[in-house]
Amino acid sequence: MDKIKPAVKKVRAVLQARWRDLKVFLDESWSEITRTEDPQELQLVDFLRNVKLFEGLKKNTEFLSLIKFLHRRQYSKDEVIFSEGDPASALYIVEQGQVALQGDAADSFKEKLLEEGDFFGELAVCLEHKRTAEARARSAVTIYLLFRKNFQRFVQRYPQSGLQILLNLNRQLATDLRKTELEMSRLSSQTDQTKEPADSV
Repeated sequence: MDKIKPAVKKVRAVLQARWRDLKVFLDESWSEITRTEDPQELQLVDFLRNVKLFEGLKKNTEFLSLIKFLHRRQYSKDEVIFSEGDPASALYIVEQGQVALQGDAADSFKEKLLEEGDFFGELAVCLEHKRTAEARARSAVTIYLLFRKNFQRFVQRYPQSGLQILLNLNRQLATDLRKTELEMSRLSSQTDQTKEPADSV
């Protein structure tokens, strides 16, 4: 009998933990079912549907849940959003205005201009690293931030949607990498053409 008691306590603890998780899930689900739709939230959902990062996501509940994890920030013209070398902890989605991305002189890309619906700093949701470029507001800008920890929480709740977002990120990174390779190849060809021919012996 004494040997059975610890096993019973362990099973009871597991069941209690499962019940707490189920209760949280049911409470959140019921809250979503009974909630009154906010026109501003629905407007934001319409905006997010047109962002390439979220292509493939279809359910309103997923977008409404995602909105809870977004942080809205505004920047004045010429204000630095982040600098090269800053720790990267979030990706950015441009709602209004223009943002200029610019690396140092050693980078292969020139200034990149981002507008409504564009996103940048996407590596931050996948890994910890330092920014390799500067982001500066070219005009008054409104931006939504998705921090790494919040993205991970969203993926835990909606794994299929999280996978779709990661696939979209991978597609964007592959496109950017291809553009960089082409630009480096072009610059290399220009360098070769400008070299003076060696003197004949």
